[in-house]
Amino acid sequence: GRRTNAKAREERRRAFDDMNTIGAQLLCNLTCSMRFEGQLNVDLNEITMNLVPFPKLHLLLPSLAPLTTTLQQQQQQQQRRQQQ
Repeated sequence: GRRTNAKAREERRRAFDDMNTIGAQLLCNLTCSMRFEGQLNVDLNEITMNLVPFPKLHLLLPSLAPLTTTLQQQQQQQQRRQQQ
């Protein structure tokens, strides 16, 4: 009963935390070129022009890969430490 509900809430919270992390990383990566000086400093319009492959496509579709949760990353780090 009560314990199962708490566990389910914790898993849902963790899933939302992971989605928020992905969204934050995506925005950070997408706007990186606007925040720093140099040759790669461009605005979002220029990025869109360069990354949209066909003129009829009007939306920039950003993506990140590989998608892993924080828990998966921690488990992978622990496995690497154990192998060393």
